[in-house]
Amino acid sequence: MRRSLGLPITMAVIMIVLVILLIVGWTISTIWAATSEPKAPTFFWALLPIGALSLTVILAGVIIYLVLSVKLINLNLRQSNFIDAVTHELKSPLASLKLQVQTLERLNIPEEKRQLIYQAMKNDVDRLEALINQVLMVSVLKSKPDKKLAESSANLLDILEMAANNSCIRHKVNRGCVSVNSCNATIVQKRFAIELILQNIIDNAVKYASSENPQIDVRSRISQNGRLVVRVSDNGPGIPTGQRKKIFLRFYRIGNELERKKTGTGLGLYIVKMLTRQIRGKLYVRDRSTGNGIAFVLVLPARVIDANTAKGAA
Repeated sequence: MRRSLGLPITMAVIMIVLVILLIVGWTISTIWAATSEPKAPTFFWALLPIGALSLTVILAGVIIYLVLSVKLINLNLRQSNFIDAVTHELKSPLASLKLQVQTLERLNIPEEKRQLIYQAMKNDVDRLEALINQVLMVSVLKSKPDKKLAESSANLLDILEMAANNSCIRHKVNRGCVSVNSCNATIVQKRFAIELILQNIIDNAVKYASSENPQIDVRSRISQNGRLVVRVSDNGPGIPTGQRKKIFLRFYRIGNELERKKTGTGLGLYIVKMLTRQIRGKLYVRDRSTGNGIAFVLVLPARVIDANTAKGAA
């Protein structure tokens, strides 16, 4: 990355310095001409702001060019990393499926072991399906950002439990590592979006939690102004403050692709950001209350019904 950014940044800095020298030189020479030329000082004084303004506009253009160039190069690098990650994510389960099929074809395997192979094959298919769904979702969100989401209701606890179960199965983590403490509420709109948002956030927490003793805490409550607040925290390495906005960029992943231990495409949190924006919610990244780790705080304006209140009213 440094080599890719070095040349355009160096060129832009040289151009900025040259334009600044031109502005300074123009200002000094024009003032000198205006003060040393008694016959037409007005002409030079009028020429001074015109030239200075023109050179300032050029300077602003060079700076904008630098910023856009850096953003474009970073996007290209993220896309390259995405292609590498997707290639790995596709090849690994396909190779595993091929090996398992060949094993079933060539060997006389007891029924018990055969069922284990079937389960492993199902896990590989689920992994491929999740990857394809992520890519398709990004395509939909980019091409139809204002697409209306279907209205349907669901129990919040059921959504959180399902997301926790799916994430633990996918990352082969004991279900007891994820603690779910939810208020007794029913979401009465944007069910699909909220399910996908919470699934990605919890999946991210399970993936990056401590490998030795993973601890993921999922809590929800209804705020005083009637909004739904879901907090998902883990005991992983955390996210540096300077990276907390970048993690929601498309294809962005922290660290070097060649040195990264966790698989992924850099699309999960991008989908979370897009869907949260679409349903007019808010997402915050905070430090964990105690110890290492990070917490995602999701605030949703979706209408919810507190089941306990509803029973009391009935």
